[in-house]
Parts: sequence; structure tokens; C-alpha cells
Amino acid sequence: PKSKISNILMTLNNIEFEKLNLGKSGRSFKLIYDKQSLQIATNTLYMPFNLNKYKKQWSNFEEYTVDCYIDDSKSNNDYIVKLTQFNDSIFDLIKSNKNLFNVPDNEDIIYSSFYRENKTYPKLFKLQLPRDTQGNFLTQFFDENSEKIFVDENNIEELLTKKAIFKTIIGCSKVYLYQGRAGCIWDILQLKFEPKKNYNNLSDNDTCSLSSDEGCSSNNINYVTSNDTNTDKNNDKNNEKNIYNSMSLID
Repeated sequence: PKSKISNILMTLNNIEFEKLNLGKSGRSFKLIYDKQSLQIATNTLYMPFNLNKYKKQWSNFEEYTVDCYIDDSKSNNDYIVKLTQFNDSIFDLIKSNKNLFNVPDNEDIIYSSFYRENKTYPKLFKLQLPRDTQGNFLTQFFDENSEKIFVDENNIEELLTKKAIFKTIIGCSKVYLYQGRAGCIWDILQLKFEPKKNYNNLSDNDTCSLSSDEGCSSNNINYVTSNDTNTDKNNDKNNEKNIYNSMSLID
């Protein structure tokens, strides 16, 4: 029998790109780090827009995505450079493994970046809020005091609004190459809200202390843990996504 791939939680600054690889998970490919499924604890993120939502033809539920950027980008330049390099390294990994997707080596491909340029705003992340087959959100939500928040369609657009600030743990749910277009999808596995700031009143010398990566090395992590999830009423032990229930979030 095949062994189950374990998860590894890291901060971006500790990732060594040469240890990245692609691994088969069912019919999909995922991002693997040192033979483990990679999950990343992010710096503080800022949400300049409201939630995106759309309906897939094969789904009974609306899908939600978040566009956000690194909070206080000016003082986090090193982190942004590393994130850009990480984004590029994933594309290089896909290009060097076209055979996994049954694509000829000489075929040109276009990369749909998950961290992309924007004319008006700093570079934007696109992150997804995963749902199970019953429509329950698989993301674990925590308030500013690290208390668990129950989230469903009735309140998600009230909680995740324009100007929201939060930290996350994200995981790559899929790496794809199809019809000449390549990319990867990142799910928000845990999200912890941070206090909002009034950006209109900030001076040029102000910096956002929320954005610091202090206490966030792989050897010095503060955790929020939770044994319950938004999907308590769906106790399908065969649901592979329930592996995220035991994760912890940097506080």
C-alpha cells in the first residue's frame, strides 16, 4: 500500500527552492517539499477588495476567492522578493516536468501566476476558500483573540470584506498544465484576523507592526490549535481534506 504524504508547515523565508517537487495526489499534482506536502504560514495580508464569488457548472455551491497583498509592502521588500522567486520557481518546476502532464517538451506554455502584477495595487495573491461536497468551508477561521469562528454563506461576506487584515496558512491544492496554460491553486487552510488599521491617517514613516515575521521561524512558532472544524456535522473520515484539521496557525 502507498504511504500517506505528511504535511510540512514552513515560513516562506525558510524554503529552499531546490527541495521543491511535484507529487501525484489522486488525479492531480501537488507541490511537494522534501517529500512532504508543503503548507506555508504567510506574513500579514491586506484585502483591498471584497470577496470574489462565482459558480462552477459542476458545483451546487458558489466558489469564493480572495485577492490580497502583503501588508505594509514597503517594509517587507525582502519577503516580496522571496515570494516572487518562489512563484517563478514553481513555473520552472512545471516546465521541467511537462512529461507528467503528457505535454511535449517543445510545447510553449503560459503561466497563470498566483502572485501577479496589478496596475494600481501592489502584486496580488489569489487564494481560494475550499469547500467540501456538502458546501461546508474547510478553512478554519479565528478572530483577533484566536477564538474559533463558525463561517458559512450567511456570514462569510460580512467577515471577509474590503480592508480586512489577516494571517493565513495556505496549501497548494493543485498544480496544473492544461491546454497550454500552467498554474497552481492555493487554498486558505487557516485564517486569523488581525486588527484593522486606518490607512488614511498613516504618515510616510509609519510601518505596520502586524507585518513583521518576528517569531515565525521554523524553530520558533506560536500556534493556534483547534480540534473542531466548520465541518463537524460532516464526519466523513474518508474525506482526504480533513488532514487539515490538525494544523496549527502562527499567532
